[in-house]
Amino acid sequence: MDWQETLSPTCTSSTEEFSALGLLTKADTEGRLVELPATPIMEQSPEERLEEQRGMYFTMVQALEHAISNPSIDVLEFWSGHGGIADQIADGRVGNVIHVVAELIRPRQHLLDRAQPIIEKLVKELPQLLVGQNVDGYNPLHLAIRDNPHKLFRLIESVCRANGSEQSAVIKHYFDEALAQPCLVAKRTALHTYFETISSLDFDTADILMKHATDEQLAAQDADGNTPMHYVASFQHCNLEGLKVIKKLIDRDQQIFDKGRGLKQSSFLEVRNAKGYSIYQSLVESMDDERRRGKVQTLNECPLQKTAFQEISLLLKKHYMRTRGHREATSFLYGDNVDDIEISFQYDNLPTSINWIDFTDCFGRNGTCGIKLDNVLQSVRFPRIDINYPDEEHSPREDMTHMFRWLYAKGVRHIISLSVDDSGGPENTVHTSEALQDCLSLFSIERLDWQRIDLALEDIHEAISQWLGRNPHTDKYPLKELCLRWSGNIMALHSWSREEGLLKFQGLEKVYLYKPERHKMCGNEARIKKAIVQFRDEIMKCNPTLEVIVTETVATSDNHRGCRIPPIQTYFDDVDPGCGGKLRQHLRSASNFSLPLINNWRSLSPLFRQKSTSTAGDDVVVAMIGDGVDVMDRALHNQCLTGKSFDYREAEDGDISEVYLPPFVSASDGTVMANLILRVCPMAKIYPIRLPKGGRVLDADSLAKAIEAALAKKATIICLPRIMIPEMTCDRPENERVLRALKRVQQENVLMFCPSATIGIFDAYPKGIFFIGNTCDSSDTRLRGSGQYFILPGLDSIPNTARSSTSQTGFMDGFAQRFADVDCASSNSVSTALATGLSAVIIYMVKLGVMMSHLPQEDNPDIMARVEFAENAAETITRPDVMSRILQGLCPDDSTPDLGNVWHSLLKMRNEVSQRGVLSCQRVLLGITYMILLNHR
Repeated sequence: MDWQETLSPTCTSSTEEFSALGLLTKADTEGRLVELPATPIMEQSPEERLEEQRGMYFTMVQALEHAISNPSIDVLEFWSGHGGIADQIADGRVGNVIHVVAELIRPRQHLLDRAQPIIEKLVKELPQLLVGQNVDGYNPLHLAIRDNPHKLFRLIESVCRANGSEQSAVIKHYFDEALAQPCLVAKRTALHTYFETISSLDFDTADILMKHATDEQLAAQDADGNTPMHYVASFQHCNLEGLKVIKKLIDRDQQIFDKGRGLKQSSFLEVRNAKGYSIYQSLVESMDDERRRGKVQTLNECPLQKTAFQEISLLLKKHYMRTRGHREATSFLYGDNVDDIEISFQYDNLPTSINWIDFTDCFGRNGTCGIKLDNVLQSVRFPRIDINYPDEEHSPREDMTHMFRWLYAKGVRHIISLSVDDSGGPENTVHTSEALQDCLSLFSIERLDWQRIDLALEDIHEAISQWLGRNPHTDKYPLKELCLRWSGNIMALHSWSREEGLLKFQGLEKVYLYKPERHKMCGNEARIKKAIVQFRDEIMKCNPTLEVIVTETVATSDNHRGCRIPPIQTYFDDVDPGCGGKLRQHLRSASNFSLPLINNWRSLSPLFRQKSTSTAGDDVVVAMIGDGVDVMDRALHNQCLTGKSFDYREAEDGDISEVYLPPFVSASDGTVMANLILRVCPMAKIYPIRLPKGGRVLDADSLAKAIEAALAKKATIICLPRIMIPEMTCDRPENERVLRALKRVQQENVLMFCPSATIGIFDAYPKGIFFIGNTCDSSDTRLRGSGQYFILPGLDSIPNTARSSTSQTGFMDGFAQRFADVDCASSNSVSTALATGLSAVIIYMVKLGVMMSHLPQEDNPDIMARVEFAENAAETITRPDVMSRILQGLCPDDSTPDLGNVWHSLLKMRNEVSQRGVLSCQRVLLGITYMILLNHR
């Protein structure tokens, strides 16, 4: 707001002329000056007092204008004439005297040098004016900082930096208070104002602001919830100056982190704005905004900004991954992470003897399919892995090169912490030097633990040289920490301490020396200790900044759970009929009915997707909330998506703040439940969601997040086969969040299946949830006639032969290995999985009916030709009330909700339809689907 536009006119000729204030000549200015009126002794009315204050204000403005415009003005003379009232006059809209000076200088920056003596005098004598605010709540520093160049702001700051007197401390106090003071309109401090309004950052000015700002001021939020750094991290500031500012703020966050290490002290970098965006998300959003406005179509149009954007993004990612845990880093980068991007890849608990084709089919060959990995990974960990590779010339000593090339194909370029077990195992087969170099030269690595005894540092250094050759834009490798595992061989230790050893690694900060295991020392502990002391002394002498940390070697457990013997196929039909016969018959009938659907789906769905936007062509996604799924189990036929995990454990080795347990491995029965669903409906896609502690101990907040994640993934069905949902009547925030999530389940027409043991939720929110049991329990009045309770075979029906076969001969055909040790948390878990599979089959049948009704058919017309499905039938069938009526219609009678013989009934129905004429498989399916829909009650 221009201060000239806000002045109220008075009846004096001098103020009438002042309303058109411009650059005045010395003669004109002197002619318009008037003497300050003496303060009257008589008592004045309010109107007279206001008029007098206006006159004094305009007189002071004229005097300031004259002083600024006159190169020969005497500051002492000016102050003796006007200084006595400088702190007493102000305009409610324009502000105080320093506001006026800022407004006078704003359009005429060339006059700042003339104004400097006056400004210095005002700041030194009246520092309290720095915190005065105008009608918009701006203090003088806001005005001084918002315009470029920032000479006025720097001048005021230089006065506040003056050392010596007590007065200088007072001045600095008011200056710092003014910097922290939010304006009234948008609650922005001077830091907000500068970073938000300035079009071209000036690092020196920004540096002054950051040095004066406290940690609290850096975390201050304006009306939109933005901190100053939210405005710094924007696409318009993606330039060299912006990069320098970001580095400075990251250093500041590092100081806060180091100071509060172990105390969970929060920092300005962790603050989210009103949209829920972190600083990193705000940076990405600002670039998207520029694209939406048409200012930027692609980053290739602005290569300098592209480079700066990538550098700033990389700086923020790496810093946050170094200083925070997996959970915080994922949230900082991706919020709720709807796209399921992984920032770590830890191969723990996956099969360690694998077929390479199976691995790539499961996790994808490159970045366009399978698991999504960030270009920066916080942690990568590989145990010993035996890979069966199609290339006949493949050597076991090169197994790890396939894994690292796969990471590179996935888009990974930087790894914060890398751990690889290259101990050789029983056969002592370690990787060759060429293989090691091939692995490490692809990435920048900050912490390396290549677990090989007496590792040759020449291989590491050569890998670094190769990486530097591939990245000519940098001359420094980022390796900061190196782990060395020592056998006790003195010569190996000497080779590490020599000039050709550790001293060649520029920038290395820490070396972790793992001593030999005690049983391998053979009574030479004194010699070992002496050698370590000498090693430390040699390192300290040549490189005092390199820290050597000696630690005990901890024996790691063999991770060969998945190292399978060649499997012996055992067909389920050959199992003793007296053993688990009910479930055996149920699954055999389900497979007989469902398997013919696969070919129809695979042939029709791609064609339908090309011609229609209907969801009928989309897969049925089953979000299974529990303890994860072993996605590489052969029985799952690569039908599992990557999934999401909320399971974190405390780290044991102190490497990172927490251990992330991914959703693609199971802690207990998740794999079995997924296996049962896919046995019934082999076309379904399983989306595993892993809860803390495998879901055995309920965390209501995590359960709510899991349901929200399923909805974000557009899941068709949510299955909770093992979760004991608590009573929702308690007035607790986390329970309220669960109830809100469940309400969304109903609103978005998503089917949800739970064991009947979770009926406690029924009172709080009865709609939209199906409760499944393995026996008819009519004692609970909430179940009888609800249309949401059904019975299917349960836990006691799992065949013991399946368990013995899996443990002794590999696995039974079509059954997961986990059948050998399945431990369900609920007796109704199996029933719930079977009900989920049944509903998925029904949905697929309706989807196929829609496709066959709207795609041209080559079959000759027959008796079912007139059967057609509306395109929205695929959406209608997923409504809980519709599915409830369908399932009730499949029960034998109204007296019991038993679906134990449902597949026998469906097979009988298929035979009846087939006998009506010579029909194609597709027409038979269309007829069965039509009959199911007709029979619903």
